[in-house]
Amino acid sequence: MQGRDRGAAGDAGFTVVEIVVATAILLTVVTAAMGGIMFSSTTTMMNERRSEALMLANSQIELARNLPFDEVATVVPSNGLPAGEIASPITSGVYTVVTDVRYGVYGALDASRYKSISTVVSWDAPRAGSVTVSSLVAGASETQDYNFGTIVFKVVDEASPANPVVGVTVGMTDVHDKVYTGVTDTTGTVTFKYVPSGDVDFTGSKPGLYVDAITGTCYANQVSSPPIQSIAHPYRVGTISVRSANGNAAPAGLTVTLSGGPNTPSPTYLVTGADGNVMFTGLIKGTYNIALKDSAASARYVEQSSGTNKLTIGTSDTAMNLTAATSPVTVTVTLIAKGTVYCYNLNGVLNQSKATRTSSPYTATITLTNKDEKPTTYYFQKSSPCTSSGPEPITAGTTPVNIKR
Repeated sequence: MQGRDRGAAGDAGFTVVEIVVATAILLTVVTAAMGGIMFSSTTTMMNERRSEALMLANSQIELARNLPFDEVATVVPSNGLPAGEIASPITSGVYTVVTDVRYGVYGALDASRYKSISTVVSWDAPRAGSVTVSSLVAGASETQDYNFGTIVFKVVDEASPANPVVGVTVGMTDVHDKVYTGVTDTTGTVTFKYVPSGDVDFTGSKPGLYVDAITGTCYANQVSSPPIQSIAHPYRVGTISVRSANGNAAPAGLTVTLSGGPNTPSPTYLVTGADGNVMFTGLIKGTYNIALKDSAASARYVEQSSGTNKLTIGTSDTAMNLTAATSPVTVTVTLIAKGTVYCYNLNGVLNQSKATRTSSPYTATITLTNKDEKPTTYYFQKSSPCTSSGPEPITAGTTPVNIKR
């Protein structure tokens, strides 16, 4: 009996406590093993990332070293250098490549005879990381620091020169026709460094503003002080209202020409609409020449005032009136014998009369001016004024003349 009891006891299974403890130990071992595997995998991948990133960074450095010295700069100008041939930033697979190029430092001074280039290649997975490679690129032997200077350009408001204008995109062209760009800061200024000595040209642009183009000089080893200054002018509107001699709106289709202003190097043409008005936009403070011409082939209307009209733009939009008069028409009438030519309008009212030449050809030259903007028919005859039956034509052998204005 005792033997059988001991055998039965020896065949007993694991208790619940033993199973839980064994499971916990197994999970701990598996977790540690998996962590080791994952760490090993991440380490391997990060090493691959660093190796590939290093190759990308070195390729950017080699690109810079194989470029002409003047082209060793980013495509988008930065650090006071004009635009170059190095794109930045760029994306290559999982990598972002950012390259920074600037002139080097020689002792305590900025130096222009060589450039420093730094390329950072970064990635986000499996963990964020980056690789940085830097180098120097030497310039030509004749490149000398003292041939360069610093130019400070400032844009101020037209109404108050004490007020700077922020956010103006400035383009500067140096003596070698290289173009630099920058944007004015809160002081209205933009600074260009390492500019070859000589004349420099500036242009500026900002929506709603016209910035005067300025020419200055860059002096070697100097900073322009005070800054080279330009004025920003707000754009304004000039409205021209064309009226007939009786004060009504002139017929549509008259050409108004604007020229001679501060920002209009070539004439600008607009044609009046039904209201007789035209609007010239984009004007700045100054004086402009205004002229009127009939767009139609018959040229029925001309500018009434003598000389050239002046449109003066001040600190606000400006309007002016322009009077259009009917243009004179010269008619030569020929008779078969000398006499007097009478001119009547459609209603039989005498307009004028004029004697012909006393010798052949018997001609009379009559100038017609109609103050009414409506078309008018004129009749010419040699006899007495018209009867109620209507005007009589000129004697036989000549052609009646009908002038429609």
